[in-house]
Amino acid sequence: MHSLSDTVFVFDLDDTLYSERSYELSGITAVWYKLSEINPKITKIISLDLLFKNREQWVDLILQIEPKNFTISRDLLLDNYRSHFPSIELYEDSSQLLSFLVENKAKLAMITDGRSFSQRQKLKALTIEHLFNPLQISEETGSPKPNSESYLAIESQYPNHQYLYVGDNPKKDFVTPNRLGWMTYGLKDKGNNIHPQQNDKVEQVYTPQVWLDTLIEIIPRLLP
Repeated sequence: MHSLSDTVFVFDLDDTLYSERSYELSGITAVWYKLSEINPKITKIISLDLLFKNREQWVDLILQIEPKNFTISRDLLLDNYRSHFPSIELYEDSSQLLSFLVENKAKLAMITDGRSFSQRQKLKALTIEHLFNPLQISEETGSPKPNSESYLAIESQYPNHQYLYVGDNPKKDFVTPNRLGWMTYGLKDKGNNIHPQQNDKVEQVYTPQVWLDTLIEIIPRLLP
């Protein structure tokens, strides 16, 4: 059991609080509509459904099929993808857990890898950006996981606390908080994680202390 008042709850973002696959599809959709504004001929040739079915190669597909007399750069496509305001939602279980923690005035922090603008757009779309202090984004801190700087910054801001980390990726999420003596929880892949790293074999130090089917399983551990 963890004390709410003495614990800092630290969250990963992508594929932990929401489906990163939904962000990918949202971004592809935004690019497709942007293409329809730039040159409607392109979207008559390339359907949105076709891009969804080939989402791992959607950029190359556009570059290969686009009309030869109209040049669209890879950078333009990626810039539109990364800068779009996403249509995404929290997982139901993460929404319930965050609501419980906020209602009980728990301390929340976040460590997430990615570009500053893209990650903050996601948080704004999910309406949770204001919940986390500190909010450690790798492009802003210069310290991607599993580097220890972001974890240590949270310890420095909240000394003499317990620290509970929630993530999904065994390749980078848990090794550092495990080493620092934090409690670590891993959310099992719901079947659509964009990086299915949980199927890979890793040393025990890279795995969470507890795997969860749903984040609301944490709540009973917080009750007296």
